[in-house]
Amino acid sequence: MLAEGKVDAVLKATTLLLHEHEEDDRIYYIRGKAFMRKSCWADATNCFLQAESINPDSPAGESRKMIADIMNFYNKDLYNP
Repeated sequence: MLAEGKVDAVLKATTLLLHEHEEDDRIYYIRGKAFMRKSCWADATNCFLQAESINPDSPAGESRKMIADIMNFYNKDLYNP
């Protein structure tokens, strides 16, 4: 669904899935990717951190670092108009 651009549907589905499978890092990872698509950086970061806490080898770590790089870029622009 995420590849098809159905971001809101992914967020709804992952919300439901987390009620049953709260220890599945993959659900948090996919949810984080959906939040990234919406530019909800804090929510995405939180999901990636949760995925990493469950599985330190999760690909969420790379995604979280990508968000940090994006935010560092944006913050530098705020100081250099």
